[in-house]
Amino acid sequence: MSVRMALAKLCACTCGGALVGGGAMHVSDVPAAAQVQKAKPGKKYRTRHAVRAPAKRVKRVKRVVTTRRVVSQGGSTVTTQTIPLPP
Repeated sequence: MSVRMALAKLCACTCGGALVGGGAMHVSDVPAAAQVQKAKPGKKYRTRHAVRAPAKRVKRVKRVVTTRRVVSQGGSTVTTQTIPLPP
């Protein structure tokens, strides 16, 4: 067994003994007198509720997508030209 392992076991035994001894000491102690408050008959007590933070408002933006379509009337234009013919 190494020295490091021996020290670890010794420390574990010491800590365990302190926990057991401390727990036994608390059992043998005399507990302090407990204070008990009794509710008076006929008196209504209000209960406190947890206060919640108000919900955060989210600003919602309606996005409108517009598309433009350019319609060109593609057609062929017909032009007439008179050509002088030789006699």
